[in-house]
Amino acid sequence: MSADPENEYFSDGITEEIINALTTVKGLRVIARTSSFAFKNKNIDVRTIGEQLGVNTVLEGSVRKDQNRVRITAQLIRTDDGTHFWSKNFDRILEDIFALQDEISVQIADQVRENFGHMEIPSFSNAILHQNFEAYDLFLKGSYHIKRKDLDDVKKAMHFFQHAITVDPNYAEAHSSLGEAYIHASAFGMLTTREAHDLARAAAEMAISLHEKHAHGYKVLAYIQLFYDWDWESASAAYNRALEYGLPEQNEFITYYYIFIEEDFERAIQVAKRVTETDPLHVNSHWQLGLIYYFSRRFEEAIAAFTKALEIDSSYAEALRFRGLVWGYLGKYNKALSDLNRALKLTSGQGPAFLDLLVVKILMGKKKEVVRVIKEMKFVDSSDPAFLFSLLDMPDEAIYWLDKAYEERSVMMVTLKNYWVWDNLRS
Repeated sequence: MSADPENEYFSDGITEEIINALTTVKGLRVIARTSSFAFKNKNIDVRTIGEQLGVNTVLEGSVRKDQNRVRITAQLIRTDDGTHFWSKNFDRILEDIFALQDEISVQIADQVRENFGHMEIPSFSNAILHQNFEAYDLFLKGSYHIKRKDLDDVKKAMHFFQHAITVDPNYAEAHSSLGEAYIHASAFGMLTTREAHDLARAAAEMAISLHEKHAHGYKVLAYIQLFYDWDWESASAAYNRALEYGLPEQNEFITYYYIFIEEDFERAIQVAKRVTETDPLHVNSHWQLGLIYYFSRRFEEAIAAFTKALEIDSSYAEALRFRGLVWGYLGKYNKALSDLNRALKLTSGQGPAFLDLLVVKILMGKKKEVVRVIKEMKFVDSSDPAFLFSLLDMPDEAIYWLDKAYEERSVMMVTLKNYWVWDNLRS
């Protein structure tokens, strides 16, 4: 759905709420947000969209917000011949937006059922559990920024989620989303690991106290319990509660759990593959699949997945750096250096791409150079020099830094059991 630029966050939020509601209809395959949004505001033939997404129906429309009123237009189009088989305009005051989202979702699902066969349509009455429009509007702004996941957007997301909670302290989704934002803030060094996870835990627990079946709150708790508490059983229990209350089964959390805790690489790969089916145009879907192949040491397949991600977004530094790393493990050092140098240019020399460059230099036999560089560097996360020393087969130095990483509660401690970069430290 399209909108004027000033209210793009509002249009995106409404569209996502409708997508999320439709995914609860059994038997209805709904393409995820990011792949759907790849065609937003673009004049592309609906048949082409159908081919790229593998769907037989497209929902098209627009959202217009003016002062205290909103107009939503929606139409369903067959992708085989471009036929419009349903369309409708919805005019409401903004305070009715919650009921309107449910109404649109029901009508769309009903039309799909009439045209493509029987399916059970659930009640969408619980899809929107908040009724304060001002808080909801702030929440949508925060959601718009958190999905972009760069440093400035994480800051803005935290601001909007905090403001939404000030307006409506009982807004469960704002609390859990703020918890997720705190975890992202830690990754950018905006908060210490301990501070971020303490704040995130408090936010997630508040969300669950406000709504005991709050899937997002349990998902945030599962991340904290896996990567910070190192409590596998509690993490699994929280994740299963999140699934029970509506979290999609195909998600990145469970792939990490299968790899680092259960050493079930094949199961993680199958989950990641299914994500690429429901979100085929999302660069992160293919990057995630490549990452799972990398951890599974299936390097050729990892190269293919990272390359697919870069076909979608050639400037995606994460895919570039991991593809460069994998080229290094395959002994293709020129390709490795080319990708890593491109990633470093895109990130202005910051981030983990430089560490990957050091790994490739170790693989190239330039060990003395790497040791010299390590001694001159300052590390935010002590697990970084630890795994470099592990690859250098210098176990005493690696253990020294791992002890520091343990005290810091580095999230990389979760990888010790099943990540092969630590193999030189195993007796």
